Amino acid sequence: MEALDAFAQRCPDAQDWWVAYSGGLDSTVLLHAAMVTARKTGASVRAVHVNHGLQAAAEAFEQHCVSVCAQWDVPLECRRCTLNREAGQSRQAQARDARYRILREYAQPRAAVLLAHHQDDQAETVLLQLLRGAGPDGAAGMAEVCAFGEASLARPLLGLSRCEIEAYAVSHQLPFIEDPSNQEVQYDRNFLRREIVPRLHERWPQASATLSRAASHAAHASRLLSERAQEDLERSDGMSVAYLESLSEDRALNLLRYWIGWQGHPRPSERRLRHWLRIISSAAPDRVPVESFVDYELHRWRGRLYLSAKAPQISAGQVWHWRRGKELELPELGMRLSWDELTAQMSQVPDSDVDVRLRVGGECCRLVGHRHRRPLKKLLQEAGVPPWQRNRIPLIYQDAQLRLVWKHFECLPQAQDS
Repeated sequence: MEALDAFAQRCPDAQDWWVAYSGGLDSTVLLHAAMVTARKTGASVRAVHVNHGLQAAAEAFEQHCVSVCAQWDVPLECRRCTLNREAGQSRQAQARDARYRILREYAQPRAAVLLAHHQDDQAETVLLQLLRGAGPDGAAGMAEVCAFGEASLARPLLGLSRCEIEAYAVSHQLPFIEDPSNQEVQYDRNFLRREIVPRLHERWPQASATLSRAASHAAHASRLLSERAQEDLERSDGMSVAYLESLSEDRALNLLRYWIGWQGHPRPSERRLRHWLRIISSAAPDRVPVESFVDYELHRWRGRLYLSAKAPQISAGQVWHWRRGKELELPELGMRLSWDELTAQMSQVPDSDVDVRLRVGGECCRLVGHRHRRPLKKLLQEAGVPPWQRNRIPLIYQDAQLRLVWKHFECLPQAQDS
């Protein structure tokens, strides 16, 4: 198949092909075509089947995949997952996320994970994204090849129509199964596939090809926007508020959206970003505004913007007992404290267990080489510790005395505080 030949030429370093194999028409064609191409290129082909356990036929699907792979002499790995549905997430979306998590385990160097999405799938994706109000990123649909962990995620069939895939299956007499859940039109994608797209094809026979071409244009625009944002980010030296305010609103939004995604966080809606830009412009210089999103927070401090993971709530007065010489897990802070690190930070190593607390206000510390105790708040301010981090720093106490501000200051005990 020319589509697989083109993929092999585009990604010559990918010699280990993992085909996501459900047993349906599309993935069966992909697996068969990958086998044929691999014989010419020398690549190895293996299959991965993910059993979500969502329907009674799931076991039969898995057995079908085992049988076909045994017949074709293709190594197969069958994986199972348990879905814990999150609020607001459909069953299909949750299954998709679980499937990608499993597939990512196979994303090793010199490997490629192959998915069987085709041109009609791309058209449906573009329609769904547009109906959700997506921008260029969403309208770009699915990429033919993109990075996936240390490997590539590829959709070699993305330029082929469903009719072409069906013709391939018939000509090679391929065995495949039909998933009955594909008929359930309560799911948005199935509704488009069964009710809307056929009517579009009646009026515009090339609708899928045209929508796929529009996705390519959107992908081009998205790449240009990313390049512009990257240039702006480099000029702003990280994220300078002054530089952000010097830009037009559209360019500032583009930069802010790119910067958030660049740090691995989900991008907020344009409405939320515009709201945040207004906060930046209206807040007084001595204010420290914060905006919370799904799992992270956006801060402005000392003329710069910062992102931080949203910290879990910890009760005031929380105390962790740390046994001498052991490690201490602080899952609430996402930290593990090492006793060796503790001793490296202190001139007088504790000869007993210690306690770990967080700042609640009013703490004082006399630094080594200084005559007087000073408020910890002031010391942290002078050290340039951002406000949202100050209450998450482990404070080490021995005999109820503050002895160490982790990774920042050693404090003299009161016996020497004179």
